[in-house]
Amino acid sequence: MKCNKKENWNHLFECQAYEMVWKKILEITTKESIIICLKQKQIRRQGEDFIRKIQTFMANILIRFILAFKELIWKPSCEQVILWEKRRGISRTNKITSESKKKDNANQPSESKVKDNSNKLSKSTNRKNRSITEKVDKVTLYMSKKLLD
Repeated sequence: MKCNKKENWNHLFECQAYEMVWKKILEITTKESIIICLKQKQIRRQGEDFIRKIQTFMANILIRFILAFKELIWKPSCEQVILWEKRRGISRTNKITSESKKKDNANQPSESKVKDNSNKLSKSTNRKNRSITEKVDKVTLYMSKKLLD
């Protein structure tokens, strides 16, 4: 492969003795490049797919949280406030028109009343819990199917 000429970069690229070597290098490099590109595309596709699946999973968790929060915390709390306001004779118009009523803790229900209301509500929310669980399960099933497709 060696020839009598001084070897420099130009000679390495132009010498007939290296012609076959350069072709082999090109062939190997081309094949490796194609394989690397395909692997990168595959990884990129898996990456995008993985990210999409994770985003869907996180959205599913968020939906589950929102539904559970609404049914188990927000609605019972609103129901307790409505019951308390009815017992105090507070109407919606009273709330809107009363401009400067001072808030004081004496107007709040006692701890025992809150517990009593909580017990009453927990009995009624047990039925609601089943419905929220069913809703959440349906959403989870739907989202899981989307993930697997």
